[in-house]
Amino acid sequence: MEGLGLMELEDGIKGRLSGTLRVLESRCEEYHLVYRDIILPRVEEQFLAHLISAVEDLIFEKIREAEPHARRYRIILFKNNPKNGKAAMRSWRYGAIISYNPNNDRHDLRIYIAH
Repeated sequence: MEGLGLMELEDGIKGRLSGTLRVLESRCEEYHLVYRDIILPRVEEQFLAHLISAVEDLIFEKIREAEPHARRYRIILFKNNPKNGKAAMRSWRYGAIISYNPNNDRHDLRIYIAH
């Protein structure tokens, strides 16, 4: 997904899309730019949100084993530029805040969040 969003739309692909969609190649390039600049970043943000939700569930299940009436565990993502330039975390009994640099590679962000 990331590689596709970063590369330019090749002429051969533009030609095939243009023929299939029956639009000008310049229109295909516009569609590609909308995908790359607007849609893909939102998909990546949503992916991070789903990753966080899954991690919250795993942690909460463990907490509930020891405390059946415990509050829900929450993780908050905070776009920032931590001192180390990557990510930082503060946690407490029922939650955590992960501060991260949104300019970092998305693969690295997933690793920081998972840890």
